[in-house]
Amino acid sequence: MRTYLNIDSALQALKDHLRLNMTWKIVKSSNRQWDCMLNLKIGNNHVKVPVEKKYELRNMHLAQLQNLKEINPDYILLASNIAKPLRQKLRDTKINFVDGNGNASINIGNIHIYMDGLKGMKGSENIRAFRASNLKLIWFLLQKPEYLNKPYRDIAEIAEVSLDTISKTLKTLDKQNFIVRINENESKLVNKTQLLEKWLMGFEDTLKPKMKMGTYRFADIRMKNKWQSIHFATNEILWGGEPAAAKLTKYLIPELFTIYTNLDDKDLLKQFRMVRDQAGNIEVYRLFFNPEIYHYDDLVPPLLVYADLQISGDERNKETAQLIYEKYIADTIQ
Repeated sequence: MRTYLNIDSALQALKDHLRLNMTWKIVKSSNRQWDCMLNLKIGNNHVKVPVEKKYELRNMHLAQLQNLKEINPDYILLASNIAKPLRQKLRDTKINFVDGNGNASINIGNIHIYMDGLKGMKGSENIRAFRASNLKLIWFLLQKPEYLNKPYRDIAEIAEVSLDTISKTLKTLDKQNFIVRINENESKLVNKTQLLEKWLMGFEDTLKPKMKMGTYRFADIRMKNKWQSIHFATNEILWGGEPAAAKLTKYLIPELFTIYTNLDDKDLLKQFRMVRDQAGNIEVYRLFFNPEIYHYDDLVPPLLVYADLQISGDERNKETAQLIYEKYIADTIQ
């Protein structure tokens, strides 16, 4: 079962901070699009608006939230914790929100509320409990769920994680209802869509930043339009993100180039004529998996391409991510 922040707690935090004459009532929504409806009264002003709930907000959610605004421009987003840059993005796009700390931006009719800079909740303990090593194993199991019933030593060897990581991660997944026991000797990974969403949050927050090697640009600017002529002769360097998506779907022209590699910085620069540039359009990350168990030529597995696109927050990437999900991922996750 998915867990969300309690609406009453968030609204109470807002009321306490602003000392508002504010009351509310939560009612069931007749439209499946919304999590619930909110009857909100502030002073003499009364509104009834739909609510969209997220435990923690990420860039990957922004496109969906913008689409919801087209359905009902007054809806309110509720999240336990919204980072400051994302709060500003929501304000820029005029999306109403309240977070669990009392930060808010609401502009509906004659109701205008602005509160920022409040700190309190640190976010989801469950999500943050997933360290990089846990996330590596979850990523592996989402693609190869049959390994859930293999001996720990077999999993450790192919997923490149420790026995201790396997034990602790599987206990956590079991506790959070992502594993069910079929019989004494067999278990099954369940609720995989929800697990993927949690993994994406951990990937954005923890795993991907930990793997980043640097930002670069092509020494020859013309290579941006000739990138497909670059030949990776070894699986120690693979395309991710937008270039991988372009090859998988033929739907996208890359603007940001993502590379995953086991090569060191010196070899990378020499072989592919790149130079370090903080403003560059090439981001390089350390490989966190064994590429020999996946077979997608010079690309990372589609699940990682999907993740790169989802957390980018770019609308065109979202569309491409959905194509990749439907073609390469849905059958395994659902």
